[in-house]
Amino acid sequence: MEKDIKKEDFSADNALENEGTEIMSETETDAGTETEPVTEKENDLKTAAESIAETETESETETAAETQTASPPKPKAPKMICYIKKAVWIMLLAFETAAIVMFVSQMPLGIRNIGAIFGLCMSVFALLVTAFIKTAVKILKWLWKRKSGKTVTIVFFSVFGLLTVYAVLLSSLMIGEIMNTPHDPDAVIVLGCRVQRNGKPSLMLGRRIEAAYEYLSENENVICIVSGGKGEDEPISEGEAMKVALVEKGIDESRIFVEDKSENTKENIEFSARLLDEMGMEINEAAIVTDGFHLYRASLMAKGTWQNTTSVAADTPWWLVTAYWFREWFALSSLFVFG
Repeated sequence: MEKDIKKEDFSADNALENEGTEIMSETETDAGTETEPVTEKENDLKTAAESIAETETESETETAAETQTASPPKPKAPKMICYIKKAVWIMLLAFETAAIVMFVSQMPLGIRNIGAIFGLCMSVFALLVTAFIKTAVKILKWLWKRKSGKTVTIVFFSVFGLLTVYAVLLSSLMIGEIMNTPHDPDAVIVLGCRVQRNGKPSLMLGRRIEAAYEYLSENENVICIVSGGKGEDEPISEGEAMKVALVEKGIDESRIFVEDKSENTKENIEFSARLLDEMGMEINEAAIVTDGFHLYRASLMAKGTWQNTTSVAADTPWWLVTAYWFREWFALSSLFVFG
């Protein structure tokens, strides 16, 4: 009986253990089933976090690369440099404005030649470019980005550069002729200029007379030809006006010979040479007296007329030099092309 009870107890215990084991197994199974989704979420979150981290790292790398490749910000110029640029800008504006005033003031005096008009136009253009320099730079950049605009820009600056070189070359030749002073001339040829309505020499003609007087006073053995005809608005010929002025200054009248038929520089030279031939004089060196800007063209026209020509430069009024210097560029160009 006791054995049966023990067996039953043992069986009961085994049953309880088996149930406990099953419960634990089910619990572990349930636990495993429940923890599996949690693990997948954690993996998903971890993967997303890693992706975000990688994206941020790539963005930081790209940003760093862009920062390295981008040009560094331009450093600001020192204040002194800014002040100098501003001062130069103001000086250019003042100079160009003064040039415009100078050329405009010559118009009422009858100085409306091509040199004065050219100088006025160039001064106005330069003033506009200087005043709106930033806009001018923007326009150039805009043109340079376009094929046709780039072509126009290159052509413009090429032509401008060639013309500038040409003007510099002419100016150097003109200055060189001014420096070609007389050695031992046989005659002095004074080229005419306008006579005022009262019969008195104009300002520029008066300067030529003064230069001739100084040279003739220092070289008393040299004769003088005063050359210039009579214009429609002139009461006497330019040649006669020069003779009267030179005699009044003290030059012996017997040394002065008047040529009063010429109307331009070429005729001044030709008719003076003809007069000297009629006088039976052999001229090896002729000294030409005129304004400095005019000497080179006169010397070109005198080539072949006399064996040698030299120059006596009259003192041109400073405020007229630029207009007449510019005019001479055009006159020389016409001489080169048309003779």
